[in-house]
Amino acid sequence: MNEKLEPAPIAHAARAYQNYPGAQYELPTDGPERDRLALQYQIVKELFTNRIIYPPVELRDGDKVLDVGTGPGAWISDLASTSPAAKLQLVGIDIERRLFPNPPPPNAAFLVHSILSLPAEWDNTFALVNQRFLIIALTRAEWPVALKELYRVVRPGGWVQLVEPMVWDTRAGEEAG
Repeated sequence: MNEKLEPAPIAHAARAYQNYPGAQYELPTDGPERDRLALQYQIVKELFTNRIIYPPVELRDGDKVLDVGTGPGAWISDLASTSPAAKLQLVGIDIERRLFPNPPPPNAAFLVHSILSLPAEWDNTFALVNQRFLIIALTRAEWPVALKELYRVVRPGGWVQLVEPMVWDTRAGEEAG
């Protein structure tokens, strides 16, 4: 095959990014990113046989559920659409509001907050706290702070659900040798 390949143009458009003070999150917060996050959510949901809650938690009427790093709110919206969830109080937080669903589910509120400093009045409040895919949003030093905050706002007997990919430290072998 001797056909000369013509170079294809590279499409480029300005993207919107968050500007929350001190935040490290470097991915965009616009329509294409909303679509990518929705696809990511569906893939993970299918990998876990359509389950979105993994611990053996029994949510009851009036329970409060927190989704941290909610982005477009896919997890909260999915939970809100299940019949027992109609009587739950759902809260999704993120450092950027541009991705929040509009309109939100009727039993859900979406607020701008950082995982590193959740409201003091949320102590021991939530029956379930969900946090997923913040591995690129937090530094190594921020993880202990974030986890402390999650466990502070979960009520006694409640659950913190963490969903993060496993990251291999490729330097481990080099340092050992």
